[in-house]
Amino acid sequence: MRLKNCGHYAVTLQFECYNNVVEDIYIADAASAASSTRAVISLEGTDGTFTDVSGNVIRNVHAASSGANGVTIIHVKAKNTIENILVDSITGDASAGVGALLRVREEVEQCVFKNIRSPAITGFVIAADAEANGNVYEDIVADLVTGASGSSFGKMVTIAGNDNTLRRVRGYSSDADAADLATISGARNKLFDCYFKGDTTAAVLRVSGMDNEFYGQETVGLSATTRVGNIDGARNKFIGGRTERPNNIQGLRFNGTDSTCIGMTVTGDGAGALRVESAALRPVVSNNHLTGAAATIDKFFASASTGVICNNRGDTNTGNNFMLFGPYAVWVDATGDLRINNGAPATDTSGTVVGTQS
Repeated sequence: MRLKNCGHYAVTLQFECYNNVVEDIYIADAASAASSTRAVISLEGTDGTFTDVSGNVIRNVHAASSGANGVTIIHVKAKNTIENILVDSITGDASAGVGALLRVREEVEQCVFKNIRSPAITGFVIAADAEANGNVYEDIVADLVTGASGSSFGKMVTIAGNDNTLRRVRGYSSDADAADLATISGARNKLFDCYFKGDTTAAVLRVSGMDNEFYGQETVGLSATTRVGNIDGARNKFIGGRTERPNNIQGLRFNGTDSTCIGMTVTGDGAGALRVESAALRPVVSNNHLTGAAATIDKFFASASTGVICNNRGDTNTGNNFMLFGPYAVWVDATGDLRINNGAPATDTSGTVVGTQS
């Protein structure tokens, strides 16, 4: 099927639509009127009724422009695949809730979104609601997110649902006034090789959900005034990747229990390349690489003594480094003595001295 100049709904599958294949389409101007449900591609079911919009495949679509969203999908609760979508520009007003490359609303599960791109958009790269669960997002890319002045716009990614997989989701936001650019409030999401960069003075990445995993995550926030990443939820895991920060601005800040950060490279000099707050009990922070000559990992006895913080190259803060051997905590105290304690030590001088510098 080939279509051209189809009006507001360039491709729309609505209500009882299943097992369709729509492909090889060029659209000159889609969704010229602003509405959150108008897009180059729209899949729409009915709220709460499990309307059968399932098994559809939409692929190989090129749109020159959209005044609303790129792809909008809502209330389908079914397996659909949308892939190979290019929108040259998306100009929807972000303050009106449009301008997103990919808008995934309520009751969307087990769908696959692949290779959806735009050189320039005004809203989110991905905006996925709390009932968007178990979806796969691969190669969703916006070269530039311009946004609009104000704390609610110009954001990059929001994942409020659970059990989603993101691979190579990439974007750069030039909106200096935007709030936290990428927010993960859902649980058990896995992100692989994603890239978030922004000119915001707030955080580029905020994770308030639990049990999320980040592999090879690259977060760049060279305009941040407090921190680049805020990891508040429990049991979040960062393996590998890179965080770029201004000098003396926090890179990733961990404030949730059972946090893991292993093999991360953090650029920038001065304090706070990584920061492990007192509330972040049982952390594992090891084998990270700090590039600044005077860079530090900020850590506090209350949390560090309950976990593992060790073998971090370039960390010039020698205090509060701990290792665990079964139930035993091993650390160097403030005087340089090596100590061991059965369980988390109550103070820096708890336990038994097992070695001295002499």
